[in-house]
Amino acid sequence: MKKLEVIKKIIKTPCYCCSISQYGKAIPRKNCKTCNGTGIYKENHYTLITTNSKGQQFAIDADTIK
Repeated sequence: MKKLEVIKKIIKTPCYCCSISQYGKAIPRKNCKTCNGTGIYKENHYTLITTNSKGQQFAIDADTIK
């Protein structure tokens, strides 16, 4: 019996579009479509863990689930 487990992790980093820094912090732009003006870019990271019929586990990294 195959089993699939999905682990979701949200990674928050300074926005790469608003990366102009002042005193070590990103300066958010109100019109930035990447971070919506927050200065923080949120990226979803998924780890898919599956178990085969022999009981071996395999992990696959993905940025989307499709």
